[in-house]
Amino acid sequence: MSERTAKIVLLVTACGVMWGLVAAFPWIAYVIAGILGTLAWQKAHSWIAARRGSAEGSEVGPGDLSTSRQIWQVEVMRDNDRS
Repeated sequence: MSERTAKIVLLVTACGVMWGLVAAFPWIAYVIAGILGTLAWQKAHSWIAARRGSAEGSEVGPGDLSTSRQIWQVEVMRDNDRS
């Protein structure tokens, strides 16, 4: 079997598994779409900031979880203050 055929078989198998997961658990599609959308937003934001030459958005790149952790900590503190 050639390498190209092996890649195609692997791709078809992976797509079938993903389709099965989405069919069994439809909310997974929303979670995955949200994750991909967030990463795309962060990448676009940092790309735009880099093109403008500002250092504001260049610190946070795609996959940087420090900002997400800070937001989560603020939300937890806010929830604790409410109770």
